[in-house]
Amino acid sequence: MLATAMKQLVRKLTKDVRVNLLIIITLALGLGVNTTVFSAVNGFLLEPLPFKDADHLIMIQETKLPEFPQFCSIGQFSGLPQAEHTTFESMGAFTGGRFNLLEGGKPESLSGLRSTASLSRTLGLKPGLGREFSEEEDHEGKSDVVIISHRLWVRRFNSDRNILTRRINIDRRLLAVIGVTSPNSEFPDLETDLWMPIAFGADDRSNHGGHNLGVIGRLKPNTSVQSAANDLKQIARQLETAYPDTNQGWSVLVTPVRQAFIGEIQTAILLLWGAVAFVLLIACANIANLLLTCSVSPPARPRHPVGARRLAFPDHP
Repeated sequence: MLATAMKQLVRKLTKDVRVNLLIIITLALGLGVNTTVFSAVNGFLLEPLPFKDADHLIMIQETKLPEFPQFCSIGQFSGLPQAEHTTFESMGAFTGGRFNLLEGGKPESLSGLRSTASLSRTLGLKPGLGREFSEEEDHEGKSDVVIISHRLWVRRFNSDRNILTRRINIDRRLLAVIGVTSPNSEFPDLETDLWMPIAFGADDRSNHGGHNLGVIGRLKPNTSVQSAANDLKQIARQLETAYPDTNQGWSVLVTPVRQAFIGEIQTAILLLWGAVAFVLLIACANIANLLLTCSVSPPARPRHPVGARRLAFPDHP
């Protein structure tokens, strides 16, 4: 009986093109939107970060209630490596900016990053071509080097492998290209095209007031985030005692890198995904209702043979 009902349903659907189109459009929209949103969820929440052992990485920020967490000062970062011997394998610092590439008569403003030589080691990132910064190059007067993104290498330098023998003009400084990043492994985002040594000077290291450094640390194996937080807060108290004018009331906040990068948008993405899934559920319910309606035949009306006459019954007096 079920097979018969299915055959009848298929026959009706093949006859009604409008019903077919409505079902196809509804499913296509529902599945298309869900696929798009799931791609975002997968990229932001499910796929591993492009760093070695990303679960061991934490973002280090300064905080002074009731203010929001901020980046670290250079002076604060200079004091943090004391914790490397207890809870951290390494730490790296970075700050972003815009830089002008003055090559080939086509000036171009690019997003770039200045970082310590330890940052790439901390993140576990290696260039696809060339090498990383050396500790020696992370000092004043010896920092005329640059690593460029794979995208920039392809777009502006035609994937020329001899790029490592060239110097390029950035903000009227000739910098030696020492490396090209691996495709799709740029930090902190895919829009960054230049990486240069930050090269702190003596005056910079005594600056405890400006909060403009991003700091990432790599935990030692079997070290908890809470243990790292306790060590860093102890150092922050020591710095507060040593520099009361600038560090009074400042403490340290540590956050896993994944949470720090996507924490602000994670809830919004999950809510969006739930809403879209609910829309798909409604679409499926509408399609089921439509199919059920099509499967129910209207009651057959009695027909009279052609040429037949209705019987007339006499009225009772």
